[in-house]
Amino acid sequence: MEPRLRAVYEAASNLFLTKGYANTQVSQIAEAANVATGTMYNLFQGKSAILTFVLLATLDKGYLDEDVPLPVKEADTATLLLRLSATTEGLFRRIDVRTEQNEPANSFAETLSILFDDAAEYHVAFEIINRNGEALGEVADAYRQAIDRLYHVLERNLLYYIAQGEVRKVEFPPLHLYNILETIVWWAMQVPYKVPAANIPVDKAKEIALDILTHAYLTDPDS
Repeated sequence: MEPRLRAVYEAASNLFLTKGYANTQVSQIAEAANVATGTMYNLFQGKSAILTFVLLATLDKGYLDEDVPLPVKEADTATLLLRLSATTEGLFRRIDVRTEQNEPANSFAETLSILFDDAAEYHVAFEIINRNGEALGEVADAYRQAIDRLYHVLERNLLYYIAQGEVRKVEFPPLHLYNILETIVWWAMQVPYKVPAANIPVDKAKEIALDILTHAYLTDPDS
């Protein structure tokens, strides 16, 4: 792929996350990517094309290795929905594995690990969609539906872990689930751009997040 496109991907990702899509100008992306503003319009048809480019490049890890025709056009909603669905369905195939008795096949710690890995891998797309819903319409709606489904699956599993004695008993389990997910989101998705100076490697962030949650919730966290 055109090297300047990779630079734009990095610059636009950071700006869309920190400033928001509406508050980011093409000239700011150009400056951060060290690309002339005029050249940006040879590379992309406009800011909306940059937005969808960033989402596709995050949701499909091979996209940045493809030869993309220039100028890059805005991806249609159907394409974005297809890529988002492939990503979220991949998560559900790993997170909602059931035994023949219809019980969760993953342990609590395994579930946390899967959640963290996906949140870290796709955090740019997930956070941009979450923070810029007004610019993404149906894509943002589909993302919210996937999050609702995730809560449903995780709440059912959490209640099972508690009933089996793997996770300690807590009052208001659904509210604790919010705490669990917020911890995952903070360390996997928000630390990279909200605290960039910390420069915490993703494996260390995962170690910290899982240490916090297993010690908070497992009946025997050191087993």
